[in-house]
Amino acid sequence: MLQYSSPYREKKFVKTYSDIGTLIRDSIGQYVKDVKDRSFPGEERVFKADENVVERLYGNAKAKGGTL
Repeated sequence: MLQYSSPYREKKFVKTYSDIGTLIRDSIGQYVKDVKDRSFPGEERVFKADENVVERLYGNAKAKGGTL
């Protein structure tokens, strides 16, 4: 019913209603491209946490020589 494998090979005993495999592969490829060219995450998808909250969660990484 839902085509997932690649390359597409039609089966005589199944009617394919949608090729979700290509959709999934194309979507993952676009995500990887966006991450590599740094267009994702954009500023609209990022949130800033108060420095006190970050320190409570992760400790004082700056004092330990780490980065956040």
